[in-house]
Formats: sequence, structure tokens, C-alpha cells
Amino acid sequence: MVVEITRKQVLTPNDWTNSMCIIQCLDISDDKTTVELIPNQTEVFSVDFFTSNIASSGKVQVEFKNVNSPANTVTKWFYGETYGSAAISNQENFNFRIYPNPAVKELFISSANHELVNYQITDCNGRSILTGQMMDKIDISTLTSGIYFLTLTDKNAVSRKSFVVR
Repeated sequence: MVVEITRKQVLTPNDWTNSMCIIQCLDISDDKTTVELIPNQTEVFSVDFFTSNIASSGKVQVEFKNVNSPANTVTKWFYGETYGSAAISNQENFNFRIYPNPAVKELFISSANHELVNYQITDCNGRSILTGQMMDKIDISTLTSGIYFLTLTDKNAVSRKSFVVR
């Protein structure tokens, strides 16, 4: 069976983005993908929300359609909420993208900022796990499976995103 997955509606704050994740997270601009399933196979699907540090909530509507039987269609809402963070300074944020997410050995960073950037990876308890200076990728092969936060800092800005290690 081939399932077509389409992001139908996005009702989130303007400074949020989101990514559909099946097998791996897609680019935030990808609104449609397909997945082929063999009989009795299941696949995990999620929507990752990339939020600001201001308390807010949002939701994304996604449609799942059996390509061979279009009447077999399901639409679901995925919800995200953030409570804000006192740990992020009031400095200006810069945009960056991390991929793949989930990651295994390396985490790649795409950003318009070409200056020297310091990074810090923290766990869910706020403990610093890795720090350094980076250009476009970070070796995360020593991290165990779980959710982490990547904070990038340059002389003018600070920004943070979460990612998953498998």
C-alpha cells in the first residue's frame, strides 16, 4: 500500500516552523510525501514543532490517503505547546536548520550566518553534554538515544532547537 501524507493546515504562531517526520524528518518546506507499506507493516509518524522561547501553542493538520483507495483517507491534528524558557537570553535570534532529525552519528547545520558559531548540546535536564565551535556539522556519535537541545551562539545572537538521537 502507498500512503500519501499531506500537511493540510498549519495553525501556529508566526515564529514557529514544523516538520513532518516519517523514517526521518523532512525539510520544513515539504508539505507532501509518500510511504510504501508492506502488509502488516506500521510506521511511526510525528510532527516536530520548532518553537520560540515564548509560551504558546499551535497545531498542524495532516491527511493520510491510501493512493490505491482514495476513499480510505484519515485526517489528524498534531499539537505543540511551549512554556517558554528563562534560559534563553534576550539577544536577537538567528535562523538555522538541523538535519537529519532524528540523527545517529552527525548533525548537520544549515544557516545564513557564516561567522564563527559556538555550540552547546544539552540534555532534557539542562546538563551540558557537548560544546565547541562548528561550521556545518557536529559529531554526535557519542550521544545515547534521546532528546537533546542544540544552542548556537555568535557575537550577536543565540538560538536553540531540539533534536532526537536514535
